[in-house]
This record gives sequence, C-alpha cells and structure tokens, in this order.
Amino acid sequence: MEPEKLEKALDEISEKHVAQAAKKRPGRHLKWIAPLAAVLALAILIGGLLGPLAPRAYAVAEAKYPDSHIGLGPDYEASIQAQQELLSFFQAALKSCLTGTENEAFSPANLYMALAELAELADGEAREEILAALGSDSIEALRTQARGLWEDLYYKDDHNRLTLASSLWLDESLDYHPEPLEALSENYYASIYRGEFGSSATDKAVAAWLDRQTGGLLKKATRDIHLAPAPEMVFALYSTIYFQAKWGYEQEFNPKNTVSQPFHAPSGDVNRDFMRQTIESDYYFGEDYAAASLGLRNGSRMWFILPDEGKTPADLLESGEYTQLFTEGFADLDNIRKFMIIHLSVPKFDVMAQGSLTDAVKALGVEAVFDREAGAFAQVLDQQAWLSGVNQATRVVIDEEGVKAASYIEMPAAGAAQPPDEEVDLVLDRPFLFLITSSFGTPLFAGVVNNP
Repeated sequence: MEPEKLEKALDEISEKHVAQAAKKRPGRHLKWIAPLAAVLALAILIGGLLGPLAPRAYAVAEAKYPDSHIGLGPDYEASIQAQQELLSFFQAALKSCLTGTENEAFSPANLYMALAELAELADGEAREEILAALGSDSIEALRTQARGLWEDLYYKDDHNRLTLASSLWLDESLDYHPEPLEALSENYYASIYRGEFGSSATDKAVAAWLDRQTGGLLKKATRDIHLAPAPEMVFALYSTIYFQAKWGYEQEFNPKNTVSQPFHAPSGDVNRDFMRQTIESDYYFGEDYAAASLGLRNGSRMWFILPDEGKTPADLLESGEYTQLFTEGFADLDNIRKFMIIHLSVPKFDVMAQGSLTDAVKALGVEAVFDREAGAFAQVLDQQAWLSGVNQATRVVIDEEGVKAASYIEMPAAGAAQPPDEEVDLVLDRPFLFLITSSFGTPLFAGVVNNP
C-alpha cells in the first residue's frame, strides 16, 4: 500500500476506534502513532483475531511475517557478522543463564533479539550497556546485524518452522513518544498494541498472542500472564522464537527400537524411554566430554554433549571448554573429531523452564535499565520508568519424529582420549547438555537434562 493511502486508512480507523473507546470510557482518548514501516500490516482491531477482546486491546501496528525463508539477501556480510557476534554473546549467556543443577532450557538467540529490541527503547548509559553486551559499537550497527540475523533464521514450510516474533504492549492511558516505537517496528518486525493494563481482557490478549507465536507449547506459562495497571507497569516487551523440525531423512528414530532403561538422575535411577539408532557421523571427544549431533530437515542440528564419568553438566558449563564445538572452525577441531559408527541412545524428553533471567542479564553487564533513577526510558515516555525484570519460559520436546521448541522472554518496565575403535556407544543415560543450532551454527536453544 502506498504511504499516502496507508496514512489515510490509519486516520479513518483511528477515528472509528477512538469513538468506540470514548463511548466505553468517557474522558479517555486513545492515541495512535503514524504508519511504522512498509513491512507492517494496516492498523486493525486486535479483535479481528481475538473476537471479544476488541473493545480493550488495539493493534497500533501488526507485523506481516514472510511466508517462507528469506535468506541472507543483500545484507550477507551483516548477517555473517551478527552470527559471529552471537557466538561470543552465546558463550557469556550460557554461563549466566544455565547452572547445570536441574532441568533447564533457554534460547540464546531469543535473548539476543530481546536485548537488541530493548536497546531501541533505552537511552544513554542503559543503551550503551546493551550494545556492549551484544558486541555492537552503535545502534545502527546493531540494527543491521539483528535484522540480518532475523531474516537468515526465519524459516517456514509445511513441516519445518523457525519463526521469531516480538510485540510491545502499551497502556492506553499513557502518552508515548513515537520515534523509538517506529524504530522498533521498522527494524524488528515488531507489533505494537495498546490496551488497559490491569484488565483480564488485555492479559488474555497477550497470552493469546504468545500462544500463537509459540505453537501453544507454552500455555502452562502464558496462562499466568498479568500486566499490572499503570503506573505500576508502563509497557511490556515480548520476544518469541518457535522451532519445529523433523529429524533428517537418514537420521530418523524407528519407534520399534525405543526401549525402557534406567537413567541415572542425581536423585536416583528412573526408567525412561530411550530412542536408539546407529549412524555414521563425526564423534567429538573433548576435554571432559563426548558429543555428537543429528541433522534436521530444515538444516539445523541438535547436539548431545555427555560429560565424562565423574563430571557433571555444571562442570562443563563452568569450564566452557565444549563451546569450541561452535566457536572454532571445522578444521580446528580435527584433533578432537573422528568419523565413526555411533550407536546412539537418547532419552525422549520434554524440558520446560520458566523463571527470571534478571540476574543473568545483569551478569552480562546490563544494569542501568533496572535503575529507578537512571531515566533509562526517557525517550519512550516522560515519566520515570525502569525495567522491573526479565522473565522467560522455554520448552524443548524431542521424540522419534523430531524436535519442537519454543521460548518467550518478557521484559516488563517499572578431554577424553581418542576412541580406539571405529565404533562407539554414546548412551545419554546420565545428565547431559543439549543444543539446537541453525544451519549456520547460530545457537537457537540450549539446556540441561538432569531427569528426562
């Protein structure tokens, strides 16, 4: 749609919606911002998607997501640079976000995107800290890198999916400066909504948006979503990633080979269903761990990293030695890699992690956004505002068919010796690490299985 027509349509819709709001709540006026970006759909009632929620929650702008994989496109160099920056960030995030002492999961890629989006809303020292944590020297460089990464990762077809989404929720009683909102939408495919904070209708609208973006995998977490009424909460930023892929054509698990056997959990042995298959693949024997990976049909890979006997996932996370699998070049790993026949046994698991990443984000050097006196979000609204926390929910499920994983992040404001043989058994019957990486090695999900 041409800009002039889009602006006219926005004006017409704005008047209609403001009139509706005025009838329901005298004296309160909904403010609408200008068209945000060519990639965004026309401003519409969110009720067009959610039915009865229309009177309370409005879409200022909704992102129109691609129907298929975009690819590297003209920003090839920026995308490659973003991936390299993410690997450095990933190493630091793993140490701060995972402890190794229980079942855990989080998405490094989603945390990266959420912090990049937060940088658009932050100002001064708060923005500089985020840029430093993400390895960017300017907001312009971060925009280019993050957008390149987004477009490279985004993938969708009939059977496989890797989709990212974000939304900013604003209270309808407050006035916001449009410039940072426009930048957020234009650079991150972000949707922007306004509603009555503290109302069940707005809470349900947020939960419904999160469920749509994460394939319903996180309903256990989204049912508890609550946006406190202003001025206790003045905005909420959500970032999601959803992943679904089948195992590679020659790496599928036959259900007939699945057997029940003991898993040696920290609390004692438990019987679990183990998927089994024999593959010819690279086997890695690093310091204190063994590892192998399976390909998925969308080009991604799932890695299984088993600590040596006497070592724990916490030991590997502390040393960080295993990150060489993702940060070093393929040729640099010749001394710890051997192509072998691998008899692989993997327990089926469904790992759900929900909680705060606030301390982890602070450990990455991002602290000013939490300071009540720092004025971190002065460019968004005139009143004092700060980040009250960073919350996440992540779930990863694997079975004989493939992998499903989803994550959302909420930001409310107020070596072993080389194996001697040509065959090896890799039996994941004690606590282990897992990772899902994109076709370019970008870390999408990471976690620990202590008890599948």
